[in-house]
Amino acid sequence: MSDDIKYTGWATKRGKLKKNWKRRYFVLRKDNILSYYVGQEFIKSALKGTVDIGTKGIEVLSGGDCEEVNWPREAPKSTRFEIRMPSRSFYVFCDTPQEQNLWVAELRRSAGLLEEVVAPKSGRPVRKPSANEELQAKLRDKLKDITQLEGNDRCFECHKEAPSWTSWNIGVFLCLGCAGSHKCLGPLVSSIKNINLDTWSRTQVEWIESMGNKRAEAYYEANLPEDFVRPDCEDIEEMESFLKEKYIEKRWASNDTASFIESDNNTPNTFFSEIREENKDASYTSAMEDNMTSHNWL
Repeated sequence: MSDDIKYTGWATKRGKLKKNWKRRYFVLRKDNILSYYVGQEFIKSALKGTVDIGTKGIEVLSGGDCEEVNWPREAPKSTRFEIRMPSRSFYVFCDTPQEQNLWVAELRRSAGLLEEVVAPKSGRPVRKPSANEELQAKLRDKLKDITQLEGNDRCFECHKEAPSWTSWNIGVFLCLGCAGSHKCLGPLVSSIKNINLDTWSRTQVEWIESMGNKRAEAYYEANLPEDFVRPDCEDIEEMESFLKEKYIEKRWASNDTASFIESDNNTPNTFFSEIREENKDASYTSAMEDNMTSHNWL
């Protein structure tokens, strides 16, 4: 993450006057400017607007405190927040309640709406991390551990080493170039996240751990010829064609889908059991069932 960036992530927004909802990639910088872009590669992507979170009189509302605008059906109260300023307002909803909690905390902190605790020895203001911040740190550390496992230490598509991106719903690790090419599949087929920059839920990380590059290879590349030459990630046209054949047409996928669905690891996961116990919430569901359904395996 760049030194001048506090927080980033995908969310869906609309304004007070323009009432159409748009999915944007938000970037909150240390100068308290919140920018939103069309794409995740925001350095290259078109800037769509900015909000100065340091504006006097700004409010960051969440959940049921938000104005009752025409919220979409896919935006439950637990995912909503509102940035209210004297001259305009923005209405935003996140993909999960965890992401909403993190955004609200970061925005309120940037706006000076959260109290800080003074450390007794240094006299300097410090803030105890919130439960969600601690959870995010644990999940990111877990993802880094997973990338050290055999097969996960290289990009699933081009085999470059040290991947830092994932297609979390497919359950594989990717390099930056291949993560960009995966966008041609659309988010319903491949949802891209950065290990260090984006917000994670337990279900997403648990699914990635249960799948991983080796298991995904056994399914998606079961019938891939041994002498097949993989396209280079820099050859975008060739890579996108390869990905469409692989994930949409399932050209090389295993014919034995039923046995593949049965998990080959029934050992309880201590890491996630502990996290679920520490951070109980109603949003936790079966990652395996949800993601297999999204890929038409069930």
